[in-house]
Amino acid sequence: MHKPDLMLLDVMLGDGDGLAVLERLRDGNCAPRNTIALTGHDDDEVRQRCLDAGCAEVLVKPVPIARLLALVQSL
Repeated sequence: MHKPDLMLLDVMLGDGDGLAVLERLRDGNCAPRNTIALTGHDDDEVRQRCLDAGCAEVLVKPVPIARLLALVQSL
């Protein structure tokens, strides 16, 4: 099975928790190689939850496009 190289993941979804989506993908052996979490919450607790879930980076929205592109290229 082909795994995506990158996933941009919104942490707070309208109908659930984005980190739960990542967990389900991991359980099904379908998780992407790298995940960048996007969140509107700029606090240490949310950041740590994302990192603990396996996200490579956590970006606070709105994300400057230059920052996002640089991060994607670095991964």
